[in-house]
Amino acid sequence: MPIPSDIKSLFQKTPVLTDENETEYFELVDDLVSFVQPRDKWEWRLVKQLADRYWELYRLQGYPRHIIPAGRQAALRKMLTDGALEVGELVRADQRAARFYADATERKAVLSDLAKRGLNDTSISARAFEKKAPIIADCHRIKMMIQLEINSLLQSLDRYRAAQPAAESPNKRFDRRDGKIVRLTGPDPRGVRK
Repeated sequence: MPIPSDIKSLFQKTPVLTDENETEYFELVDDLVSFVQPRDKWEWRLVKQLADRYWELYRLQGYPRHIIPAGRQAALRKMLTDGALEVGELVRADQRAARFYADATERKAVLSDLAKRGLNDTSISARAFEKKAPIIADCHRIKMMIQLEINSLLQSLDRYRAAQPAAESPNKRFDRRDGKIVRLTGPDPRGVRK
């Protein structure tokens, strides 16, 4: 179902960042339009809100796998400078940490030095996680809040359609199951809706 001309302006501003793919965002919109089958402006606005929230959720799900690698060099630098007493040692440790990812020989030498202290490559990731844990925890909290917003939007759609005359609105209800939106049919098993 194409976006009606009087609704298109709603979709002109997207939450897509410059390093993200706007085509993927509009594929998400198309999927939501197919699922929700919006019938009026209010439902189209809800599709837009759902698309934006799902896009934010998609973005946040990728952050942890970028946050840890970004923290590895700082963690390695800290591991190499532990016990360094002189400025020269600190500078050399800093240089070794910078070359660790670019020079296979340096990488092997650094890992050998770390092994003497009972540490390995996984230790670097563990230290990076330790330093970045508060940021990752914030990402998880924000993801949970977005999921609650999505559930609330789906419940709003459910209530809105339930309030429509029966001829205009078949009994379509929405719920989240295993992280996916599912359309429920038939009477509401929970009884009276609030």
